[in-house]
Amino acid sequence: MKTMKKMKKAPPAKKGKFHHSGKLNQSRIFDHFWFVLTWPPSFCELDNDTSPLVQDLNAYWPNFGIDNINKCFWKHEWDKHGRTISEWNEQEPVTPEDYFMRAVKLIKNISINISSALNGRDLVANDSSYPVSNFTSAITSVTGNETVMLNCTAGIYNNLPVLGEVRLCVDRNATGFIKCSGENERNRTQNSCGEGAVRIRFPGL
Repeated sequence: MKTMKKMKKAPPAKKGKFHHSGKLNQSRIFDHFWFVLTWPPSFCELDNDTSPLVQDLNAYWPNFGIDNINKCFWKHEWDKHGRTISEWNEQEPVTPEDYFMRAVKLIKNISINISSALNGRDLVANDSSYPVSNFTSAITSVTGNETVMLNCTAGIYNNLPVLGEVRLCVDRNATGFIKCSGENERNRTQNSCGEGAVRIRFPGL
């Protein structure tokens, strides 16, 4: 990996984002709940001090859209979220290694539980449709947090919106989930998939 000489600043962001690109490599084995999008090649470099985490990052924070460009996504996430967290805490700056270690730990602790909660409510990623409320109740049973945003993709499948993203707010140290606060944050946590009994498609893997 090459050391970045200059990295862009980004506006404050408190959310963990979990994306589904809709272009999954069918040969990959999926073993946890979150998905990620493909990011452009301009984001392909990351600081050397994250190298001990590469194995965990490949396992828990991969890019399912295109093989072998995970670094692009990781670098973008550091620029947009991790660097901002570091700037908030000037007394104890967060390094890229700190940021990704915390992220991986959070994913390890929560993804199995969320997957179990979804399976326990018969929410299976097999292109079937389910009410929005079933997803939100399953996820909040694990996170204990009422603020869950479900984003659906712009396209529809059999006249149904398709689940594309789940957003949760986390504390600054990425040790747990919290309620989103502030007017802008509340506006961003409105479900684009709809509410209650509205049915959405849970895309297959």
